Amino acid sequence: CTEGWTGENCEEPVDVCADFECQNDGTCRAVSGAAVCICPNTHEGTHCETAKDLCAGVECHNGGNCIDATGVCDCADGFTGPTCDAVEGGGSDDDGGDDDDAL
Repeated sequence: CTEGWTGENCEEPVDVCADFECQNDGTCRAVSGAAVCICPNTHEGTHCETAKDLCAGVECHNGGNCIDATGVCDCADGFTGPTCDAVEGGGSDDDGGDDDDAL
């Protein structure tokens, strides 16, 4: 059979994903005759073997913390919004200054 084909009469395409393992819920797809892992947004790499740092570049304010598994801020009580800048019930705590007021 020519490359990429198998079977008694060379009528079946070779399954390039048969022996290609994708990790961490990645899915193998044949792309231009080669096995490629399609990784979930939490992982990367040839076999989805490397966890992404979803909190890289995420700044959570007012005592909020970035959740590693999602890259989303978990806001402290009284704050909301993507970066915890909004005061619950309306308004904003972003006065352009330092959040640690010295007395």
